[in-house]
Amino acid sequence: MKSAIKMISILMLLFAFSLVWAAPVLACDMRLIPDRSTVTAGETVQFTLERYQTHRTCSVPLEDTVITVSGGELVDPGVWQPGTPDILVFTVRFDQPGAGSVTATRECDKTPGLSVSSYVDVSEKPIVAASSAASDVQQAAASVEPVSDDTQTRKKGATTQTTLLEPENASASDSNTAPVAAAPSPKAAPSPAASVPAYNLLAGISEYSADWLPSWLLIDSNWAWWTLFILFALGLFLLKKEGLRKPLLLASLVVLGFYLGACPCPMGSVFKLFLQSVSVILLLVLATSLVWGRFFCGWLCPMGALQAFFRAHGLKWRIPAQADRVLKYLKYLVLVGFIIATALTGVNAWIDFDPFKALFNFKWALPATIILVIVLAGNLIVERFFCRYLCPLGAVLAISNRIRSLFGSGTNISDCTGCQKCVKQGCPMGALTLTGEGKEARAVVDLAECIACRSCESSCSKQCIQVQ
Repeated sequence: MKSAIKMISILMLLFAFSLVWAAPVLACDMRLIPDRSTVTAGETVQFTLERYQTHRTCSVPLEDTVITVSGGELVDPGVWQPGTPDILVFTVRFDQPGAGSVTATRECDKTPGLSVSSYVDVSEKPIVAASSAASDVQQAAASVEPVSDDTQTRKKGATTQTTLLEPENASASDSNTAPVAAAPSPKAAPSPAASVPAYNLLAGISEYSADWLPSWLLIDSNWAWWTLFILFALGLFLLKKEGLRKPLLLASLVVLGFYLGACPCPMGSVFKLFLQSVSVILLLVLATSLVWGRFFCGWLCPMGALQAFFRAHGLKWRIPAQADRVLKYLKYLVLVGFIIATALTGVNAWIDFDPFKALFNFKWALPATIILVIVLAGNLIVERFFCRYLCPLGAVLAISNRIRSLFGSGTNISDCTGCQKCVKQGCPMGALTLTGEGKEARAVVDLAECIACRSCESSCSKQCIQVQ
C-alpha cells in the first residue's frame, strides 16, 4: 500500500512537471485605476496604468501596450514613466451614453493576452426641456411693465403664446419669437451585459465578468500551478510522506522558483494587501496554515528550499541560543517596517529588497543583491537563516501558528523520555530546545517557529512527538 501511494505521488509530480513546462509564464502584472467610474457624456476621465514586471524575460517594450477604448476616444495617450511600477497616465473622453470601457493589453510569449479593464457608466447630458424654456419666457414677460398700447400687449401676448404652445408653427419672419431648440432624441444605451467580456477561467483574462466578481479571484496559469503544488504538498504532509519532502522542495525550487520567477510571490503579496490587492495564493497559504500549520514553509516554499540545499553540512559552529531567540524577532520588525513603507509610498516597498526575486529572475537590484549575499552567507552557519530572522511571510505564518496553538493545535510532545535524539538531529528552524538537565532534560517546541517538516517526528523512536 505504501509503495503504491509513493508511486502515485511520483507520477502526479511528473504529470505536474509536464503540464508546467507546457504552460505560459506570466511576465507582467497590470493594474488600471480607477477600475469603475461614472461620468456624463462629453466628460474626460484620467486613468493610471501600473505595470509590474514579474519575470526576467518580459521583452515587450512599454510602448507596445495597447489601449482600447469603447464608447469614447483616447484624447491624451500619455508617456510611460519607468519605475517600480512603470506608470502611464492617459486621458479618455466618453461621448456615447451607455456602458463604456478601457482595456490595456500586452502580448508576448510569456504573457499571452494579458489585459486589464476599467468600466465606465456614461450618462446623457442634462437636457433643457421646452417647458423650462417657456417658464423662463413667462417670467421675462411678467417682469415687463404694462403698456397702454393694446396692440403691443396683444402682440407680446401672442408671441408668448406661440412660444409656449406652438413653437413648431412659429413664423420665421416674426422677429419677436424666440426660437426653441428641439430636444435631441435619446439614444438607446447598449446593454451592460453586452459590453462586458465574459469571464474565461482557463484563459485567465484579467477582467470583470460581472459587478459582483472581484478581480483578485481571476486565476492565470501561474496561480493555477502554485495551487497545484500547494495541494500536492498538503497531500504528502497529511500522508506523512516525509521521505518525499526534499524531492518536492527541489521541484518547487526549479519550477516555482527559477521557472516561474517566484511569481506570484506569496511573500511580496503580504504587502500588496495594503495596496488593496489580494493574492489568491496568499489567501490559500494563510487558510491552510491556520488549519495545518506552516507546512508551506517546510514542504513547498522555493525560498526555503534554496536554503535547505545551500548549506554547509558538518559545520561545528552554532549560533548561541540566546542570540537565536533575540534575532527571531527581526522578522516582525521587517514585516511592520515594510508595511508602513508600502502604506506611505503607495507602492510595494518590498520589491527592491526581495533577495529571492532577484536571484530567481536574475535582476540584480543593489539592495536585494546585498541582502541575498548576506542571506546565503548566513545560511552556511545557520540553517534557514532568512526563514528564521528576516522572512515577512514567516512572521505572518508564525502569528497564525500562535493562533492555532490557542485551540490546542500544533506540534505536541508528550511522555518525552529525554533521549534528545530530536534535538541532536537538529530542527531546521531551531524550534526544538531542551529544558532541565541530565535525566530531567525534556524537549520543548516553539510552536510559532515550527514549520511542520516532520523531521523531529521521524527521529523520535518513542513516538513522543506528534506534528498535527
